[in-house]
Amino acid sequence: MAVHRTLFCCVLIFLCLNERCVCEARGPVGFQGHRYRPFSPSNSHQHIPQDEESRVRSLSFAGDEDGEGLNVPVKELGPGSFCVTVGFGTPRQDLNLFLDTGSDISWIKQCQSCSQSNCHNSQTSIFDTSASSTFSNPCSNSSAKNCHYSIKYNDGSSSDGLWVRDNLTFTSSFAYANFVFGCSVNSSGDFDGADGLLGIGPGRNSLLGQAGNYYGLFCYCLPSSKSSTGYIMFGVLAINTCNLDIENFIPLLENPNGGPPHYSVNLVGITIGQKRLDIEAYMGSSLNIRVDTGTTITRLPGSFHEALKSEFKELMSGYSQTSPLPPLLDTCYDLTGHNNVTVPKMVLHFEGSNDVELDSSAVLWRENESQACLAFAGNENDGDLNIIGGHQQRSLNVYYDVRGKKLAFRKGGC
Repeated sequence: MAVHRTLFCCVLIFLCLNERCVCEARGPVGFQGHRYRPFSPSNSHQHIPQDEESRVRSLSFAGDEDGEGLNVPVKELGPGSFCVTVGFGTPRQDLNLFLDTGSDISWIKQCQSCSQSNCHNSQTSIFDTSASSTFSNPCSNSSAKNCHYSIKYNDGSSSDGLWVRDNLTFTSSFAYANFVFGCSVNSSGDFDGADGLLGIGPGRNSLLGQAGNYYGLFCYCLPSSKSSTGYIMFGVLAINTCNLDIENFIPLLENPNGGPPHYSVNLVGITIGQKRLDIEAYMGSSLNIRVDTGTTITRLPGSFHEALKSEFKELMSGYSQTSPLPPLLDTCYDLTGHNNVTVPKMVLHFEGSNDVELDSSAVLWRENESQACLAFAGNENDGDLNIIGGHQQRSLNVYYDVRGKKLAFRKGGC
């Protein structure tokens, strides 16, 4: 199967008075059944109901009014799928949601109002809206607009539903009232068993946009394996944990390609082994690339990826190549009988002489005990999105100062 290209699909938002189609570019999460998760580079926007705007701006929060901090565990639910447990409603109903820096929208894929015929056919939890004393549906107000959402992914999965409002709880001491999110009433496809998605992008509809008391400060560490635990921290706690010993920050770019806001930085090169590959030599300039936990595998321009792959093959010449893992991973090795595999060292170089060495678990994709592949993929077209995926962010402290427009990577996080 050929490597997938970045495609486009429509996100439909049905207004109560009229209808309009909003198109957004969609980038690939990974491969072998991983969903295609959303990106938003166009000039479109996701809108919450208009009568919710004032409520969101004055979102009620209990437990940390000064923004001192919040620490939430992060687990790997499926291969390359990083999740947090979040409570919705009163009393709280715990759900496992994808942690997604590439999206502004939070949504639950199974709500009580979906029927057996149109719900996900999976073991995921259902959010029982009738059991929550704090649940409200703004679409019950005939004057409300922008009530419905509909998201379709390139792998055929989808989520359709209503914008609703309820309490969002991380711990008993950290609860948000009137959080606006999508409540799916009709959905299809597989999401690795997750119950939905928690959007922490820089847009107004995200967790950061709705809960502004953390000053746009957060950091996370994605676990290196399914048996380990990472974290995401907000506010002052993020500074105290992830901002230590950081001297140089990478500038966060302001929508270099237009469209809704997203986290994007300039990558200037990659060192593999002892050889540095400068992107300018292949592309004519540095590379605008998105930092996205919701995409599994890093995507690079085709010509640069070929150069990286060539160096990787030379360093792995002591191992036998084996069949690729379509559609993305085409440089794979049979490691049968090799107990101590020498993984090539890899360092990412960013704007401002900022370098970060990747964890060895982030360089290879381990399909099983005997097969491993270079965990990078090449784009087919010049217009495809360049992405630093979640797999490459394993075991790194990734610190965001959204208002200060800067980001930092630091090795040895969790």
